[in-house]
Amino acid sequence: MTESELQWLFLGSWLFLMLISWLLFAVNKNAVLKRRLLGPFVILAGAVFLGFVNLLEETVPIWFNGAVVIVSVLNIFTTRFCEACGATAYSQSTSGRPCPKCDAPLP
Repeated sequence: MTESELQWLFLGSWLFLMLISWLLFAVNKNAVLKRRLLGPFVILAGAVFLGFVNLLEETVPIWFNGAVVIVSVLNIFTTRFCEACGATAYSQSTSGRPCPKCDAPLP
């Protein structure tokens, strides 16, 4: 597969992940489903990203792979879902903040 074909495949894969992410985490109101799928989805997105970067680049610094892992873990631990309205809330604090949409306490 040529580099150009890999780039198009990466773009298509990333757009597909964006669509699925939007449907699961922005449109969907089921907090239990969101909570169950967040970890696997973030790991999948990180793996797809790292896979394509490592395929397209001759050398990738080891710290880059570690940075993607750290960002993925932070995304998993700082994303909350409101039980009352199903909103997705991103916060650098892991607890104590109300839902930005309905002010219900976040788990």
